[in-house]
Amino acid sequence: MSARIDDMTIDSSSRLDLLVLSNVPGRGSHEVAVPFEALKRTSDGSLALKVGGERLAMAPVFNKSYANTLGYDERVDRFFGLSPHWTVKQQEESNPYRWGGEAQEF
Repeated sequence: MSARIDDMTIDSSSRLDLLVLSNVPGRGSHEVAVPFEALKRTSDGSLALKVGGERLAMAPVFNKSYANTLGYDERVDRFFGLSPHWTVKQQEESNPYRWGGEAQEF
């Protein structure tokens, strides 16, 4: 069994914010919130979440009521070792779907 992306959240500035994963080993029926920025491009061009299974099993449960609130998003970002996006100056704020100068298709 492997985790799968069930849903995504978009913040008030139309920025892809969180991925909602289901079937996360060790989490039962609970969905898990993962920041979009936690994905990394691999050498073959695919996207991967660079978090071990045990760590992912401890990730914050996705809570639809709190998604896209600063406190909840900050907790999720910090769990994955990221600074909240509103505290980091984005080089390409106008298009968060661009990495390395190339548009990504999802």
